[in-house]
Order: sequence, then structure tokens, then C-alpha cells
Amino acid sequence: MTFEEFEKASPRELQQAAKTFFNAADEHGVGWIGAAASLLQSQFYMAEIARRENNNDSRKSHRMERIIIWLIVFELLLAAVALWLDVQGGREEIRALSRIEHAIAARQKP
Repeated sequence: MTFEEFEKASPRELQQAAKTFFNAADEHGVGWIGAAASLLQSQFYMAEIARRENNNDSRKSHRMERIIIWLIVFELLLAAVALWLDVQGGREEIRALSRIEHAIAARQKP
């Protein structure tokens, strides 16, 4: 397998290559050096499969982190709007109480 083929290989093709080398290690007449080399090649392909899966998982995790950050920003914006509305309501209550106070004071004057 060339480098270009290795880069473009699907997980299934990598798994097939790993299986081929793993089974080659079990063949009779290969010897312990040949078996070790075949097992190392098999391990190489299996490690690449795992690396690609981890890479996909990290992309999903990164995407989820960005979504969570945007949700937090949205929550903070909603809290700011709620605080602003609460302050506006408080100001209106103060104005209404001030008007009531002036009306009561005006009635108490003879």
C-alpha cells in the first residue's frame, strides 16, 4: 500500500489490511521474526483506525463545546434583557408611587 492509498483508505480497507497482516503472523513457516513483523504491521493499521476514530470524536466534542458556549452567551443576553426590563419596571413603579404621594399630599393641604 502506497502512502497515497494509505491516506485515502477507508476504515474498512485499513481493517482488512490489519486482518491480513494479523493472519499472516499465524501462518506456518513465517518464523518468529516474520510473525513479529506482521503483527507490527497489523498494529500499525489498527492504530490508524483508532486515530481516525479519535479525530472524529474530537471534532464532535469541539462542535458540542461551541454549541454550549453559544448557549451560555444566549443565556447571558437573556439575563441582561431581563435585568433591563426589571430596572424599567422599577422606575415606573417609583414614578407611580411618586404621583400617588403627590396626590395624597395635595389632598391633605387645606
